[in-house]
Amino acid sequence: MLSISRTLRYSTGIQKNGYAMALRMLSMYNINDDLYLCTDKPRNIEIDKKSLRFKQKRENTKPLVLMISWFYGQKHQINKYSQIYTDQGMDVLVGRISLVQFLFNIKSVERSGQNIVNVLHNNEHDYKEIFIHTFSAGGGMYGLCQKMMKKNLPKYGNIPNRVIGQIWDSVAAPRMTIVAIPFALYPNNTFMRSIVTALLWCHLKIYRALQPHYNELWENFCDNLAKTPTLIFASKIDPIGTIKCAEEVIGRWRANGVDVTYKCFEDSPHIKHMQKYPEEYMKYVHDHWKKLLNLRHSLLHTMGNHSSSHKKKSSASSSPTKTQTDSISPTKSQGMIRSPSGADFQDKTHTKFAPIDELAKLLAKKNESEGSGSGITDQIFTKYVFPNHPDLGMRLFRHFHTLSHAKTPHLGVTAFRQQCERFLSILDDSKVIETYVRIFCDVFYEENATKEGVKNLLKLSFNIAMANYLGEAHTCPYLDTTLDAVIGTCFFQEPLSVGFISRWLEENCPRIVIPVHRYSIHLLTTIKKDDDDSQSTSATSPSSVLPSQVLLSKLVAAVPSHWTLLYDTRLHGVGANRFLHHVLGYRGPTLVVISCRSTKDNSDKIYCVAAPNEWKETHLYTGGEDSCLVQLSPKFSVMEKGQKILYLNTHIRGYPKGFRVAVDPRNPIISVNEDFERVDIHSITHNLLNIEVWGCGDKTSRDVQLDIKKWQIKEAERQRTVKLTSAEWIENPDRYLLELGGRTQYNVDNK
Repeated sequence: MLSISRTLRYSTGIQKNGYAMALRMLSMYNINDDLYLCTDKPRNIEIDKKSLRFKQKRENTKPLVLMISWFYGQKHQINKYSQIYTDQGMDVLVGRISLVQFLFNIKSVERSGQNIVNVLHNNEHDYKEIFIHTFSAGGGMYGLCQKMMKKNLPKYGNIPNRVIGQIWDSVAAPRMTIVAIPFALYPNNTFMRSIVTALLWCHLKIYRALQPHYNELWENFCDNLAKTPTLIFASKIDPIGTIKCAEEVIGRWRANGVDVTYKCFEDSPHIKHMQKYPEEYMKYVHDHWKKLLNLRHSLLHTMGNHSSSHKKKSSASSSPTKTQTDSISPTKSQGMIRSPSGADFQDKTHTKFAPIDELAKLLAKKNESEGSGSGITDQIFTKYVFPNHPDLGMRLFRHFHTLSHAKTPHLGVTAFRQQCERFLSILDDSKVIETYVRIFCDVFYEENATKEGVKNLLKLSFNIAMANYLGEAHTCPYLDTTLDAVIGTCFFQEPLSVGFISRWLEENCPRIVIPVHRYSIHLLTTIKKDDDDSQSTSATSPSSVLPSQVLLSKLVAAVPSHWTLLYDTRLHGVGANRFLHHVLGYRGPTLVVISCRSTKDNSDKIYCVAAPNEWKETHLYTGGEDSCLVQLSPKFSVMEKGQKILYLNTHIRGYPKGFRVAVDPRNPIISVNEDFERVDIHSITHNLLNIEVWGCGDKTSRDVQLDIKKWQIKEAERQRTVKLTSAEWIENPDRYLLELGGRTQYNVDNK
């Protein structure tokens, strides 16, 4: 354990443009090379260097401020922003990253991101709430932190839920590195900037893994797990944190339901907005804190006192034409610009998509002809668009109605058109999944998800697949059992946010919700109109929805077009030779379903092994990147996935025999012995009940396997009869065996 207490005292103030800030007592505690903690006064804080857990006595329960600095950010510069919060009794966790790390040492950057996540996770008992105030390249570091959280949502999923608000100052995309770094190093030297730009361009060409890494950080940053009110600062002349970057973030976050306030300055340099316009900057920070609904009254009061303590006005900020402001609140400001039927007057864009325009006019006409008045009602929408799945139609219409803020039970034609257009514009899979979770859980803002809503969504996906199934079976006897296993694993505790459930579905069964969206889009855009009787078509084409036979295939993220039962111990017998005979030679993806019973508590369990490639008997581990092991019952869990985790060997001596799934060959996750009578799960013995192998390739894969088997049978039959000459028969060992057996008379010519 390590205890560090270092107090910095500044005897003079800093004055710029008539703005004075006196830097008072500030205590800093070094956590490691990249992190330190700022407090308002000295405290005895013990820091566990391994877990990064703090042992301290706090006098309040105010939030922890996470502040990730820009490149070359010096402590005395960062502490100007930290003091805004330490003056109110809040602690500030400052994270820094060097340019050398960012360019040459990705592993070091990942360690820094993991350290930030560990501090936030392991100190929840002291800091129940988190506030984020980050600058420039800190957005990339925060994107890395989100990547770490998504990898282990059951452990870190609560961190985004603790975030109460965010401020992003001069946010810069990591992909802008080739532009940002030269300006940061030589802001006033064009010649040196061009040289550094050329060197960076060569560096990125040599180390090709960097650019995909930067792109991944930016995507994780834009896919923010924290849906709390956000304030973004930018400048028109900023070449690093450009307006384009800011507007991209704003557009994606607002589309995801985040309340974003945007402040664009006219002529402030990169990360120097507070230095040039201090009073305006502090005013926006103060106003942003007011918008946080769960902020305590005492905290609002102290923040107001801090903002009002700076009475000197900035000469540059006196002109109202210097800045541009855009502040939007989805629940308040948009309600002032809508008609009672939900039409958005400020949305001047008219859809050019003819099917949606035709659908809106048709439904309005049907509504009027059936005596339901003007506009479009939920009954008409469900009756003519979703006749086979009325629950989906009612929920989708309620979603449109809520987002349009309509005051009437019906939707106007314009409002319906606008909502359909926005619904069709959802292209990102993660946004699609979250949208449908909200629709089926009846939550449209920040409420928690419900088990019943998620289960209804999964069951709808199954029903849509079965409705387009070409075989005889239209249901599954294990449907409720499978869904209960999925829901029980997903809702490991309650309550859980919509964001967490959406990320869990995206990680564990990403293809189970997307077909529902395709089905909805298909029905909304394939309307047909006849002169005599206009009606919507409920038929679906096989290419527009998910062609599936059972829910299991979607749960393991496999979408087979044709399934064939290759092997079943109840039909073909138990044994390794039976398994090899029926499975080898099938040149397509397969699913191996293993049913077993524990010898300890007699509980039945079902596992599924997904093999994307042909099975081969070898002493090496095989399998492509899509190989995975999934537990289906009594709980649903993706136990392992990745390449080279599958093993099958029954003949090669000196190597383990049997069927295995393992990342570490010395410690297999699942192991079936060579007699196919026993299975070990994490070294715990289970009795093997049944093994099924399903071929998930097309019909050609099965035909090729059958042709190979026919050839093998013919070849074996051909080798049974061997024609020998008299000379060959005299020297043949079989002749001596026959004579020893007492048969001395035989027809040599027939041999």
